[in-house]
Amino acid sequence: MADFKENLYELLEVEEGADIDAIKASYKRLVRKFHPDINKAKGADIKFKLINSAYKTLSDFNKKQEYDLFISNKKTVKTPNEESVIKETVISSYEQIKGSKRTVNILNAKICPKCGGKKYIKGVKCAFCLGEGKKSEHKKIEVEIPSGIKEGEFVYVGKIGGNNVFPKELFLKIKTAKAQEMFLEKGKIVFLVELPVYDTILGVEKEISINNKEIKKIKIPPFSKHGDRIKLNFQYEKKDCYAQIEVIFPKTISNEEKNLYDRIRKINSEKKDVCKNKGNF
Repeated sequence: MADFKENLYELLEVEEGADIDAIKASYKRLVRKFHPDINKAKGADIKFKLINSAYKTLSDFNKKQEYDLFISNKKTVKTPNEESVIKETVISSYEQIKGSKRTVNILNAKICPKCGGKKYIKGVKCAFCLGEGKKSEHKKIEVEIPSGIKEGEFVYVGKIGGNNVFPKELFLKIKTAKAQEMFLEKGKIVFLVELPVYDTILGVEKEISINNKEIKKIKIPPFSKHGDRIKLNFQYEKKDCYAQIEVIFPKTISNEEKNLYDRIRKINSEKKDVCKNKGNF
């Protein structure tokens, strides 16, 4: 059995082990979609050949049995390559032990089903995709985080985006959160949230770990200051919760960062000069 680089069931967009009727129905649909006479998108001709090759194997009873045995013996943990899309996600040590779930929001681009990616229909801009040749859609995928996973390991999410001919593979990179430092004050629970200067200025969405058992997402508004307290939209142990901002200043900076800070200083200086000039009139 050849060392297939692509999963033949995935190529035909059916579940592994699908019966011949499901395989045949999906094959006919994909042939119409990717036939070179219909689909002129880049790579569609190669996709068409791969679909035909996959069908030749899975439509033959003996070859299908041999292939099913091959993929069952070859099941391995997927790892990203240089073309993969990687998103980081933070889990608590409790989730690391017990396992968990994450919902991943992705923006998926597909070839326009009306114009087939050509952007125009009979010389007129496609009304469905507005001449872009593709349609984007938001999609939510629930991902299982297995128990015992380690810091820096990857979880395979699925194939996303691209031109829907050769989509990229999406992975989650696991980071483990330390328990958030917190204290009780006058019946309120205060979480100390350390942030770099730029996050306090621009605002940020941050994940905090509560007693290494639960991860909560909190929003830090723009122009937050050191010592500011933000009321959070959840309670812990039936007590109101607050985030207290602790600004972290860098001990060292790169030349690129230095140049950026210098540029910001010049911009602010120019603003002050403009204000002074306005006051003279």
